[in-house]
Amino acid sequence: GLRWVLFVLIVTPLVIYFSSLISINTVAFMRALLSFVLIIPMWWMQLKPMAHIKLGEYFAQFIKPYLLLLIIAAACLLCSNFYELPFGTIVNAVIKGSIAVAVYVGLLWLIDKKRMVEIYNLLHGYRP
Repeated sequence: GLRWVLFVLIVTPLVIYFSSLISINTVAFMRALLSFVLIIPMWWMQLKPMAHIKLGEYFAQFIKPYLLLLIIAAACLLCSNFYELPFGTIVNAVIKGSIAVAVYVGLLWLIDKKRMVEIYNLLHGYRP
């Protein structure tokens, strides 16, 4: 686990630095791409040896949430192009983001109640 953390600690700042020389959008894109690219190496170096999880089992847990996320993201992008609220950019982002999160959680509740109950119980039992 330590080797993985050190690897990510070295790679992530380099990716952020070099992509920041281009634009802030490039930083966001490259950070997302890095997360996507590092999924399998992270499984190989950490999860497989420590938890003995197969790659198929690991990916299976992401299917429903990611499909919903893609649907919500596509809907948000389409709606953002056609409708702008009469507020500033930050207020628009907060309102639209809140609506997207609410719709995502609602759809996830309809599709995967077991996972949502587990998340609720985890959060409900947490006492800071």
